[in-house]
Amino acid sequence: MKAGDSLYTLAAQNYRVANTSVVDRILEANPQISNPNKLLANLPVRLPDITEESLVVETGDGTYRIRLGTFLKAEYSGFLQGEPALRGKQIEIVPRRLATGETWYRALAGKYATREEGLKVVRELKGKGLSPYFPGFRKKK
Repeated sequence: MKAGDSLYTLAAQNYRVANTSVVDRILEANPQISNPNKLLANLPVRLPDITEESLVVETGDGTYRIRLGTFLKAEYSGFLQGEPALRGKQIEIVPRRLATGETWYRALAGKYATREEGLKVVRELKGKGLSPYFPGFRKKK
């Protein structure tokens, strides 16, 4: 890594995907990074595993939610509306304020009774190219 690199550069090199969803996961693992667009030279950066399993998150009540993505604008998650795999599930948009002053929007879906149930939906979305965490992502029209 060199001065001026961004988390997007690191994301592209390490995950083959560079978008706000992947960068948001990197920021979560690196609270010392204040600006995802400009990194300091020799700053150690922890790269989290981004797997299908890592997108299924246990909630406090023993149920599960899945990460659908993080977007620059809340309405950018609109392509997920009406997706059959998410039918009957609540899609929650959670604002995330960055140190730069920007606000990003995380989209989560749930609730799922078991980790396996959530994982099945993550795999289905990935297979359709609807998960921004993986290569092949494309928003449906």
